Amino acid sequence: MTVFVVGPDDRGFFKKQRTTWELEDALNQASDGDDILIKRDYQFPLEDKIM
Repeated sequence: MTVFVVGPDDRGFFKKQRTTWELEDALNQASDGDDILIKRDYQFPLEDKIM
């Protein structure tokens, strides 16, 4: 089981890897049984999704 944390990039000054995901990327990578956790106040970017 994998846990995907969705929210703004919380990579600190000394962290080299991103520790959070964008929602769409997490949904695409997740498999059955995985968890997707969404940080409080996360705002899904809609500007690219309007048709």
